[in-house]
Amino acid sequence: MTKKIFALDFDGVICDSASELAASGWKAAAEIWDDINGDISKEISHEFSQARPVIETGYQAILLVRMLLDGVQLGSILSSFSEISDEYEVNNQLKKSDLIACFGRVRDKWIKSDFASWLDVHDFYPGTVDAINQHADNCYIITTKQKRFAEALVKHAGMQIPNERIHGLESGKKYQVLNDIKYGENETIEINFIEDRLKTLMTVNQLSDKIDLFFASWGYNTSAEKDMAITRAEIHCLTLENFPQFFMAKYP
Repeated sequence: MTKKIFALDFDGVICDSASELAASGWKAAAEIWDDINGDISKEISHEFSQARPVIETGYQAILLVRMLLDGVQLGSILSSFSEISDEYEVNNQLKKSDLIACFGRVRDKWIKSDFASWLDVHDFYPGTVDAINQHADNCYIITTKQKRFAEALVKHAGMQIPNERIHGLESGKKYQVLNDIKYGENETIEINFIEDRLKTLMTVNQLSDKIDLFFASWGYNTSAEKDMAITRAEIHCLTLENFPQFFMAKYP
C-alpha cells in the first residue's frame, strides 16, 4: 500500500514571517554598518515586505535591508536581487558563512532576551495549522530557516509535528531532503511537496523522482511567478482557501 506524505515549506506556506525577518535583518545589519541603529522604521519594513519574494534564506535579509537603505529600487531588487547581493558581498568584503552566523546570532540573542516578542511577530496563515494537525502523522516540514527557529515556531503554533520531521537549512537542498524521505523507508511513498517558490519547485522537478508538486500562491511569490506557475503542467496551483480541502482530497 502506498503511504502518502505531505512535505511543506514553512515561511510563505504555513508562517508569515516577513515582519520578523525584516526586524532580524535590521538588527544583524546594525552589527555590520555603523549608520544602522535603533528599530527598523515602518517605511523600511513595508518596503521589505514588498521585496520579500526575493529572499530564499534568512541571512539575505541583511543584504536586503542595506539595499533598501541605499535606495535601490524595488523593481531592480525583484529582477536582479542575486546579482546585486553578490556585488554587495564583494564590495563590503562579506562572506556568506559570516552573514549566516551573524543572522543566527542576532536571532538567538532576541529569542533569549525576549522570546515572547519574537514569537509574536510571526503570523500563521488562516486554516493551515488546523489542516496540518489533522494529518500531522504524515507531514514533514522542509525549510531554509535554521532548524532551531523552525522548531520553536512549530511548537508555538501548536503544530503536532515532531522535531525529527522538521528539516531546516542544515539539512541541505530541498530536493536532497525529499529524495532522502522518499527512499529512506521500506515502503512505497507518494510525496506531495507544497512550496511557495516556483524556482524551488522547478528544481525539485528536475532533480527529484516522481514527487507531486504544489505551488502555494498565497506565499512569497510575484504576479509573474503566479502566472508562470499556471502554465506549468507538472505543477498544481493551490490557494489558501482550498488548502484544507487539498488534504481531505488526499485522505478522503
